[in-house]
Amino acid sequence: MSKTNPISAVATIDIRIRDLSQLFESLDPSPFHERGLDSEASTYIIDCAGEFAPSTPLQLVIHAPEALHERSSETAHAVHSHFRYLHAQLTRRQTRRMRSGRVALTIGLVVMMACQAVRAFLNEWPEHNIAQGIGEGLLVLGWVALWRPAELLLFERWEKRQERDLLLRLSNIPVRFAKREEDNG
Repeated sequence: MSKTNPISAVATIDIRIRDLSQLFESLDPSPFHERGLDSEASTYIIDCAGEFAPSTPLQLVIHAPEALHERSSETAHAVHSHFRYLHAQLTRRQTRRMRSGRVALTIGLVVMMACQAVRAFLNEWPEHNIAQGIGEGLLVLGWVALWRPAELLLFERWEKRQERDLLLRLSNIPVRFAKREEDNG
């Protein structure tokens, strides 16, 4: 559950756990402070954080039994490390995709120019319907060859930039522990 505190205008992402193993990947052999978050917990935090405007300050509140509060510093470090790792991983993938996008753009432009050259040649026979049909098909082929590079370099780049910015925000999110409601009684 996530909510915005109207007094401080901080968006709070709440997680309720009984044990730290619910928060971290159980198969990860790394030391506790380097462990990755459980994939469901990570997805939940990312989804909740994505609901808020990029300018809204975020905080992660872990509702846990009092005994787990002594691990709050290590837990915060592990959460930050997890999102820093995801950010770095996404940045590397995006760099490779942009390189592929530039190659695809070059190929698309060559295909478009070749299609236009063949169309110009076919336009010398305007009385032939087949030549006109082939010319129109080549025009469509040229534009289709540019579709994927445009998607990669324009639209996907913007989308991934937002995702990287969100992961960067989460790599510095304040993490605090609170008593679980059923522990307060």
